[in-house]
Amino acid sequence: MKAGWYRLELGDALSAPGEIALLAAQCQALRLTGQAGAAIYTRQCGTAGLHCRVEAYFSPALAELARKLGTLPCRAPALAELACICGG
Repeated sequence: MKAGWYRLELGDALSAPGEIALLAAQCQALRLTGQAGAAIYTRQCGTAGLHCRVEAYFSPALAELARKLGTLPCRAPALAELACICGG
């Protein structure tokens, strides 16, 4: 089966920055070992609550890391709607 994209919910925008920093560091470590195409993106999603939630999207090159983190498989996101935190 061909590896696809993966999505992970990081919580609300107030609690997500710490998680984002950890994900960026993990991605950067893999890129330094020559992992071509390794990238993580984030998106803020509005909700009916007080704070919006943040989702992280992992490129197919990070499938192994994504699965270890308990992500869910997803369709390829529209990159124009995302912020790149590592790679790209």
